[in-house]
Amino acid sequence: MKNHKQENWIKNFEHFSVFGLKTNAKTPITSWMKYQKEHPTEEQVIQWVEKGANIGVVTGKISDIIVLDLDNDQAINQAILWGIPQTWMVKTPRGRHVYFKYPDFEVKNIVGDGKKLPVGMDLRGDGGYVVGAGSYYKPTPEEAAAGKKEGAYTWLEGCEPDEWFPPAEMPQWLLDIVKPDVIEPKPFVPVAIPAAQGNSAYAMTALEQECENVANAASGNRNHQLNASAFVISQLVASGALDHTAMEDLRHAALQNGLSSSEIDTTLKSAFAAGSKQPREVPEGGFQANLHKAKREAAQVDQRPLAERFFGNLKRASDLTNREIPDREFLIDGWLPVGAVTTLFGDGGLGKSLISMQMATAVSAGRPLWGCETTRSPVLSIYCEDDENELARRQQAINRSFEINQSDQSDNFLESRFGEDSSLGYYKQGQWQKTDFLVAIEEKAKEIGARLVIIDNISMTYTGDANDAGQVTRFVSSLNALALSINGAVLLIGHIAKAEGSKFSGSNSWSNASRNRIFLGRPDDQARNPDKRVLSIEKSNYGKSGESLDLYYNFGAFVTESEVEESTKSTHNQLQDEQYFLKYLEKATSSRQAVSHLPTARNYAPKFFAHMPLPIGNKNRSKYDLERAMARLLTKGVIAQNQTLGWRSEQRKEVKGLALIETFSPVLNADFAMTATDKVCESVKVMSLLKNLQKGT
Repeated sequence: MKNHKQENWIKNFEHFSVFGLKTNAKTPITSWMKYQKEHPTEEQVIQWVEKGANIGVVTGKISDIIVLDLDNDQAINQAILWGIPQTWMVKTPRGRHVYFKYPDFEVKNIVGDGKKLPVGMDLRGDGGYVVGAGSYYKPTPEEAAAGKKEGAYTWLEGCEPDEWFPPAEMPQWLLDIVKPDVIEPKPFVPVAIPAAQGNSAYAMTALEQECENVANAASGNRNHQLNASAFVISQLVASGALDHTAMEDLRHAALQNGLSSSEIDTTLKSAFAAGSKQPREVPEGGFQANLHKAKREAAQVDQRPLAERFFGNLKRASDLTNREIPDREFLIDGWLPVGAVTTLFGDGGLGKSLISMQMATAVSAGRPLWGCETTRSPVLSIYCEDDENELARRQQAINRSFEINQSDQSDNFLESRFGEDSSLGYYKQGQWQKTDFLVAIEEKAKEIGARLVIIDNISMTYTGDANDAGQVTRFVSSLNALALSINGAVLLIGHIAKAEGSKFSGSNSWSNASRNRIFLGRPDDQARNPDKRVLSIEKSNYGKSGESLDLYYNFGAFVTESEVEESTKSTHNQLQDEQYFLKYLEKATSSRQAVSHLPTARNYAPKFFAHMPLPIGNKNRSKYDLERAMARLLTKGVIAQNQTLGWRSEQRKEVKGLALIETFSPVLNADFAMTATDKVCESVKVMSLLKNLQKGT
């Protein structure tokens, strides 16, 4: 009798080309190349299954499917956000396999490296395969250490292949990634120039090489390469050495490399206009020498003697002996030195991004941070792993912890690059080259006057080998140059390597390349206080290494122990302010008066309550005290904004505003006649309750 696994694949193998995988593994039993061209027989499938083999499903045209492999919850959520139609779907040990109908063009495999697809999201097309439903995977110790998980591959209910249920077409966002641009028949129309006199061997060779350069340009440098190549070729077109179709050849190469038609046309028009003003005759001499000369002139490369170019700032030691040297400047005293990259490493989930956002908030507002003075300056932060909503949640909690308002953060600039290609450079023929994005960061930082640039994180911006000392050093050097250019600091965030005891990403090249390295970790007694972190200076060329801070996660921000103690000392006062705010809110709601948390609103709660008499025989609270009480209550979740209040306006619309969450009604009904000692005890109990509720315990 056939088992369930056999029935599954005997039923479905005609849909796909399949082959055998080793038992509880993902590796083929034997070569699977033939099954990229032909389907197996039913007998072969039965034989594989009887041997306890897993099943591999060949993707691509042979099976008329492509599969989107979602390897973690983040990838699943992102795909759902972008849109996934009802289609065949397999639950995997770590995520989902989503099957789509093969389109009418070739689809190659795409690895999710943050460029075309986010990390954790891969596409299997021609030349690829996935583990089929009915299989079971058990990772080796090495695979488990790399994050692989044991488990079964099963069809999701209602998502199994059926004659009445074909796979869906790819959603538009996925089509936009995999579909090649169609070259439009509309030709490039240049400005009027002298009629072409025919193509020379030199000019044709130049055109072929420039087309190759454009077609092979790395992501992030494609438009820059097109501009440079178009300038060189337009000079030859202007002199008559090439005709107008040369620009169309460049356009074709750019389309092949993934640039959009609008980008290409804009770049070609600009480059052609510039190059046409400097016609270049076909020169005598070798092709390479003359082409290199043309490129140097086009890029306006410094033509001074090499010794003068590279040693223009040469000084004698005697010249430096009596120089007055200013003290090393720090944006955060002891932690962020000016003129260099500071790396912040730590394990995932410890709060590195939150630490960086607190640093940005302190510097942009000129506020002390953890007892350290700051130099006020605009800040530009790039976050590649968090969307804007997550950044907003963290920033609002930080602002409440700092007790600052919106105007204090007008110089704090954040950019979410979630799901986008954020590479800052690449290696080509052994040379490090900046991407347009890194150039744009420098330009934007100078535009807004930022002296602190935060880049989160290495894995999303560094495309080289993390264990190659030369590549790591050149990458960090490019960011050191950025720090010098803005007369400020660059904070680069990275996850630590998986090796036990590691405190940076990859090899110790990162430690050697960094002039200042910070580490965020857990204390040895983490079981006693899971909210505790240790922030330490592991290396500093500009200060004292080994300095450390004990920090505690407290309502959305990290604070020092003394700040926790200070908060505890004033808790009974804060609690009383909060009780008064809640009493005001209760009175306003019972009187059908909606209030808002927005300072610009006419019914701004603290301002409204500050003038409201409270019938309990005590003085009114100031607007300042009520603002901070409201901020704390919002952070704790005792009150919430934009809540339905239970009545309708004259226009029959539901009225919304600030409201007490029912879970916290005991907080509102606390006894105001408590003694001072009772108030302290009660405040500690309430704070404990709020913290537990915040953690979901």
